[in-house]
Amino acid sequence: MANYFKNKYFLIILLLVIISMIVLAIYSRLFYNTTEESSVIKNYPKNYPERQIVEGSSIMSALKTYHNEEYGFEFQYPENWTLHADTFYSPFSRFNLVGASPEENGRPNPIASPLLINIVTPDFAEGVVVNRKNLGAMETDIVVGGINGKKYEYIENIVKISIDLPFGEYKMILGADKKHEDVFNQILASFKFLK
Repeated sequence: MANYFKNKYFLIILLLVIISMIVLAIYSRLFYNTTEESSVIKNYPKNYPERQIVEGSSIMSALKTYHNEEYGFEFQYPENWTLHADTFYSPFSRFNLVGASPEENGRPNPIASPLLINIVTPDFAEGVVVNRKNLGAMETDIVVGGINGKKYEYIENIVKISIDLPFGEYKMILGADKKHEDVFNQILASFKFLK
């Protein structure tokens, strides 16, 4: 009888936590929703796929460089953004970096982040790809920092862009909101692998 009540209370608490996370995600989407024109990314001819130019953004004035010696990559990002390492725990994530836009006043939102770099296990990455395809994501080839990967964009309902790259025994997922596509494109154009 005691186990029945423990299990019942555990399920109630778990349900409340899940509902709270969903409400937080919806609130942050509504609260931080702004309209920005995204920039246009132009690809050079196929014989230079790693070169890309980002155009049309007024956000790109002053830049900082994020450098990660442990995982061997770096990129440039606007100085009015903040980056936060390991803001959430997941047994599938070896490392995560969440970007906070100026509208968020430096407060990272790991549930609905405008920018995410996540180094994950291959099985997790494969499951994410299946989910993306089930949700109607269009898949294209892309080269980031000289590494061939897959880019996923949704046609309707979901406002995310994701890129999967091989990363040794892991996978690297780069993701962004569509409304911050100009910043994301700038990061992609400056992304370098150091190892």
